[in-house]
Amino acid sequence: MQRRRRFQRLPPGVAFNYTPLIDVFMLLTIFFMLVAKFTSNEQLTLLLPQPEESRAQVPRMPARVVINCRLPDATSESASVLYSIGPNPPEALATISEHLATFHRQTPDVKVVIRADRRVRYEHIRAVMREVARNDIDMLNVAAIAGEEH
Repeated sequence: MQRRRRFQRLPPGVAFNYTPLIDVFMLLTIFFMLVAKFTSNEQLTLLLPQPEESRAQVPRMPARVVINCRLPDATSESASVLYSIGPNPPEALATISEHLATFHRQTPDVKVVIRADRRVRYEHIRAVMREVARNDIDMLNVAAIAGEEH
């Protein structure tokens, strides 16, 4: 009587080894989890103390300031325009002008980029341009998406 072997050998051929692939997926998963955690910590809105006679200096102000002009929601076209500096919450145009003055004092060669939703009327964009000029900022760019030629 023949005894059966406990482990049978597979016929020789090409087989796919999943072990390195699983290692790569685990490393990528850990990497993206860590990156997501770090970036979410950098985007927290904090209320920082403002001492009256502080000697703290901002080491370097941004060399480029992006001002976004947009409408409150996707369906409205005639509502008031919301202005914000970068990803910050919307502010009044006078407040943005004060920020521009601070940026210009800290970095005299600051550059301003105005980004606007295509539904925003030019008069609102021009109001931002006036505030930039009022603060003696020489470098101004307006970002626009070029339309398709017909």
